[in-house]
Amino acid sequence: MMDQDKALEKALKCLARAEGTDSEHEAETALRQARALMDKYHLDMGDVLAAGVVEHQVRCGTKSKPTNWMFRLASVCADAFNCQVVGSPYQARGWHFRFYGIGMSSELASHAYSMLHHQLVKARKAFVAKQSRCKLATKRRRGDLFAQGWIDAVSTKVQQFAGADQTTITALLAYEAKHFADATTQELKRVEARRAHDAKASEHGRSAGRHAHLLRGVHQTPPAALQYGGAGR
Repeated sequence: MMDQDKALEKALKCLARAEGTDSEHEAETALRQARALMDKYHLDMGDVLAAGVVEHQVRCGTKSKPTNWMFRLASVCADAFNCQVVGSPYQARGWHFRFYGIGMSSELASHAYSMLHHQLVKARKAFVAKQSRCKLATKRRRGDLFAQGWIDAVSTKVQQFAGADQTTITALLAYEAKHFADATTQELKRVEARRAHDAKASEHGRSAGRHAHLLRGVHQTPPAALQYGGAGR
């Protein structure tokens, strides 16, 4: 007898077949088959849609809650590859970003995040090292402003992928309801410049971010983007 996971997989294929055909008769047959499986195995549409979502995780490299700029970078990558992202703590293993989407989108987003995070951390560290005659708190603020400007520049690069697909949105919402029902939303506030040198930190970040390599080593034809709605949770 078929188990529920197999039934989910088969029902999802039936729905995909119904959506992908130009034949009204074939579409109706596929939908009837999907409905029969759902009724027999007590599945709802959310179960079926969520089954088509794939998740990939990336370590944040920190045991404490990631910074706002880390969350924002993760959201930029999610936007670029048509998926969403949440941050989750894993006790001794530290925090992870969990990208989830259709097909390869979550894998591409997680790869892009890993690549860009490495570049940003390196650039931010080099910039902060040049800050002299100022308090540690000032160095950190300017470092965050640098990262903010860097991500602003990268965000501009990924706008070419902007777009939305209602079927994908529905599937991701179903997955979110099933796996992240207790997630909370966090507002990602921007760091405010206090002095002239702070403003220069943002500009240095934007300048460096324009040279970031967003797609090196990543599939060159990613799916259309989905407007971000999950990072920072």
